[in-house]
Amino acid sequence: MRGAVVSSPDERIAALSQDYPAWQIRHVVVPGPQWWATRRRPLTRGQRAAGLVPSIARWNLVALAMELAVQDEIAHHRGYATGEPAPGAVRVADPTPRAGG
Repeated sequence: MRGAVVSSPDERIAALSQDYPAWQIRHVVVPGPQWWATRRRPLTRGQRAAGLVPSIARWNLVALAMELAVQDEIAHHRGYATGEPAPGAVRVADPTPRAGG
């Protein structure tokens, strides 16, 4: 989407998807938020605790793109890339106790 001139929702989705490939982006025509992004991979409890979210809904594409950028920034600072830790990254401890452990 950076520097692209697009007009239709499909073109906008394609452009934003290039910048944020870890997300499935869609435009929904219903009452409520019209632009949605959902992560392609599930998050761990540790990733959620770090502030990453599994999906985002916003009224317009600009607001959605801004929130996706925020999520990328959080992931970058925590060492995550597209839902998986980057090589050599320090993992965020999962605060949820495991059964039997």
